[in-house]
Amino acid sequence: MAVLCSGGSLSMRYYKDNPLYTRIYIFLTLITFTRTNSPVNSSCKSKPSSNLKISTPVYAQVHKSTDVSLKIRDKMINLAFVGDSGVGKSSLLFSYAIDVNPWAVPNDFTSFKTEVDVKNESFDVNIAVCNHPEKIREFGSVDAIVLCFDISKPDSLKSAKYGWMYALRYAHPKVPILLAGLKRDMRMRYRTHKVLYLNEVPQKPLKEKEGKKLANRFDNVHYIECSVVGTEPKTVIKLATKEAMLYKNPRTTSCC
Repeated sequence: MAVLCSGGSLSMRYYKDNPLYTRIYIFLTLITFTRTNSPVNSSCKSKPSSNLKISTPVYAQVHKSTDVSLKIRDKMINLAFVGDSGVGKSSLLFSYAIDVNPWAVPNDFTSFKTEVDVKNESFDVNIAVCNHPEKIREFGSVDAIVLCFDISKPDSLKSAKYGWMYALRYAHPKVPILLAGLKRDMRMRYRTHKVLYLNEVPQKPLKEKEGKKLANRFDNVHYIECSVVGTEPKTVIKLATKEAMLYKNPRTTSCC
């Protein structure tokens, strides 16, 4: 039988008489020494591992994803082109589509999407067309409105004033409006070929000051004239996009 010493270990005399137990004793002693003096073990006790990754809190992840969605939302602009039928809205948008991408001209101009670059930033612009003031309320979110009238038809300016402007301000009181006089080239035709012009069109074209006078009667209404020639349609849509940007981000400085 083995005899225990005061330290609780087997007597060395017993190990000397039993070589097998001597080997086991030495093996267990080495394992115990290695575990207590291991550099890995000591480093773990002294300082945490530098490879540990701290996970982002859930609320921070939600806030980050919300910021991304807000940025995407800010890049989306909703424009509305309104006015009486026949004033030239579709012709303006068709000319714009031809200028931007003649290989992807939409078949229907009542609503379509395009991309507009403003100060090296690209915006997804949704354009909707409306021919009746009663349908203004059917529009959802509108960031800017282009109210069109025909310069060669004075009655269309009266309709813009009495039939459209008050309805727009009632439905969208704070949305910026561009009062756009279309077919500006008709005024030049009148100046150069007055007799021929009056034979085709019974009325003189409107003067620029008449359109500006109407725009000045209302808050947040700007006046612009254009035709379907050259890059003028692109200028109108780009200006409307800028006004929409200022409306969605009031803190943004003027980008014109």
